[in-house]
Amino acid sequence: MAPSVSRFSALLNRLCVPVIPAALVALLANAESAMARSRYGSPEAAEDFAWARIKEGKAADFKDLCDSPALDPRANDEDSENKWHDDCRQLSARFLVNVITKKRLGDQVSFAGVRIIGARIVGDFDIQNAKLERAIFIAGSRIENVKLESVQTNSDFELIRSRVSGIFVAKQFHGELSLNLRGTEFQREVNLENAKVDVNLDMDDTVFDREVKADQMQVGSSFLMNNAKFKKELILPKVRVNGQVAAAKAEFGGRLDAQSLQVGTSAYMPSIASESEVNLVFASIGTNLDLRNAKLAHLNLSGATISGDLRLAVQSYRNLVWCTRGRGTRGLYLRNTRIGNLMDAEDVWPEKGDLHLDGFALSRFGGFGENEDSGAFKRGVKWWDDWARRDPNYSPSPYQQLAAAFAASGHVEMADQLRYARYEREQENLGFMAWIWSWPLKWIAGFGIYPHRVLYWIAVISLGGAAYLWAYSKGVRDAGHGVIWCFGASLSKLLPVIDINKEFKDFFDDPTREKLTEFQTFVFSLIGLLGWFLAAILVAAVSGITGKS
Repeated sequence: MAPSVSRFSALLNRLCVPVIPAALVALLANAESAMARSRYGSPEAAEDFAWARIKEGKAADFKDLCDSPALDPRANDEDSENKWHDDCRQLSARFLVNVITKKRLGDQVSFAGVRIIGARIVGDFDIQNAKLERAIFIAGSRIENVKLESVQTNSDFELIRSRVSGIFVAKQFHGELSLNLRGTEFQREVNLENAKVDVNLDMDDTVFDREVKADQMQVGSSFLMNNAKFKKELILPKVRVNGQVAAAKAEFGGRLDAQSLQVGTSAYMPSIASESEVNLVFASIGTNLDLRNAKLAHLNLSGATISGDLRLAVQSYRNLVWCTRGRGTRGLYLRNTRIGNLMDAEDVWPEKGDLHLDGFALSRFGGFGENEDSGAFKRGVKWWDDWARRDPNYSPSPYQQLAAAFAASGHVEMADQLRYARYEREQENLGFMAWIWSWPLKWIAGFGIYPHRVLYWIAVISLGGAAYLWAYSKGVRDAGHGVIWCFGASLSKLLPVIDINKEFKDFFDDPTREKLTEFQTFVFSLIGLLGWFLAAILVAAVSGITGKS
């Protein structure tokens, strides 16, 4: 018996040595699991479900836990409300904050980050001043207050297709990748003042029920607001976007204040709608500002610079429309606005009195893909004169810029006609004495635009003087001079300084009055004075006093 017992004891020892450590590991794991259950509730609780999925690198989709279809967080019907208040969807904001900010938990989060879908997050999601190293993805959920002030993250932060019933504060937020708020409804104020997003800020399809503030925000690439709806004010002063701003079909229920906005490439804003002020004063757009099919009441581009196209209309696309029932002041303000190319149509401009053009400057008509026959050159000078008169306050700059653009496109005659129209408009606003002086400038020298008109006057006066000499001068009859000689004599008397022929000079040098009577001498002295007057008008024209500026 003794040898058998000895062999059994040896076998038992060999089996127990490896089993004991394994048992200890299992015991510790069960203890950790028990601690987790004690910390976050039973295994069936929402926190435990979310925590397990997060550690596995999977999305915690609460339709799986609740065994129900996905819910729309923006729905307001009674059935949806009841389902949203099921306990299985309730997730503590404090749980998420701990997972994100507590190192002992954060170390267990996979590189996929924290991904929550279809949850009702209760309480304040407050991670102010936190530094995040994992992506945050919350979709199709309801959440209360979100506080991201001074948060720094090296990953994407996404809150999409959700509803935020409380405030959303992300002042001085810095994301090294993108901030995605696509399709979310924000029921209270949103604050992004001094936030910095190194890649994209996505607000496509987002609804903002209250004011949005984003003073001095910086976006490294694109700022997207396509189909977004801002029911109250959107405040964007001194915002800098290195890439593009895209806001196609966005709706603005309150004022859009984007004063001193800087956009590196284009501001793509076709079909936007606003009955309040759109303020782009001193904005700088790197390429194009696209406002095709927009519905606006008040657009202020004073002091703005648009290096590419100002697109108000393009063939094959609907044109900008002006609302007649806008709130407050109405109109288009282009005071000291500088644009590269103007793409417009006859019906895109506001009514007379609602267009303000002082200091407006442009380089040419048409944009990329547009030829010179796109419409601007077919309307004629009268149309463009009427266009400039839509601004009730006269300014020479619209006429000057239009003329320069026409001349640059090879339409020199139309450019001259526009310059002439400018001086006619200016004449209407002169004081009495200046108005008196302007008439000979207009009719004799064509405001310097058509200085050859003085030749018509010289010809008429010379012919009149010639006829008078030939019909009434005794000296002409006695010498047998013909009409042509009389024309030369009259022309010689009219042209100051120029001595056409000594014979003409000697003829009028008649102190004994043998050739001309006293009255005839007076008439030709008057013709000589008219010559000096015509010369003065001509000199004023060609010297630039009324030149083609």
